[in-house]
Amino acid sequence: PPPSPQTHLATSSGASAGACCWGEPPMAAPAPPKGVVVFLHGSGDTGAGFRRWVAEASGGKFEKRLEEKGITVIFPTAKPRPYSLSYGSMASVWHDRKGLGPQYPEDVDGIKGSLKSLEDDCLKKLAEQGVPVVIGGFSMGGHMAFHVAFPSKMDRAESSEDGNTEPKRKLNVCGCFVMSSYLHSDSALYAVKQDGKGTHKDIPIQMTHGTSDELIPQKWGKGTAAQLKKLGYSTDITYFQGTNHSLCPDSLQTVRDFALKILSAK
Repeated sequence: PPPSPQTHLATSSGASAGACCWGEPPMAAPAPPKGVVVFLHGSGDTGAGFRRWVAEASGGKFEKRLEEKGITVIFPTAKPRPYSLSYGSMASVWHDRKGLGPQYPEDVDGIKGSLKSLEDDCLKKLAEQGVPVVIGGFSMGGHMAFHVAFPSKMDRAESSEDGNTEPKRKLNVCGCFVMSSYLHSDSALYAVKQDGKGTHKDIPIQMTHGTSDELIPQKWGKGTAAQLKKLGYSTDITYFQGTNHSLCPDSLQTVRDFALKILSAK
């Protein structure tokens, strides 16, 4: 597999974070937040750029409402890598894509590399400190959020002699939101047994999709939600009339309220 990409993290305080998600001041580490929302950008964007877009689309309310409840928002940046949909040029993406649509195979190696990077840079630290996390993303970031939230074949431990295949990762993810995205037909998430131990299907999923999305058609998101529900995942999907492949105030409010409900109860 390729080396794990490095991520750069922008926080709701505006600082950059390395080993610690909310930054490392020179004198003493701050107390952990009550909860953290990790919000992943779409293909070709950056954490800082996506953060500005979220602020503009929500009128600054997305982070403000969460911060009022002691919740920090993290906007990681994926390391540039060759991207097939850009004719192999370098792009800030979580993994490669050979084409748009559920029929194309997932880039397993790319997903695994970004999983490890996010864990090493942020998620392991939060889990060690007992900080609850809601993971979410837009477009490709939403696809990546699915894989962060749910153990699957690509990141499960090798079967032991007694047949135990518990996930390697022990993360404190308690919710997942996915905006304008979908899973591929061969997704490892679909391969997890319906009653498999350690699949964390009690983690709620909130999906959103615009009815006028021409890049990622609504039917792809709808099909993903239907398949996840069939497999026993706790999944809701909300559609926004006339919205294209973009953020809108109502969709951001929906996922913000979803995160607030989960993290406020922790």
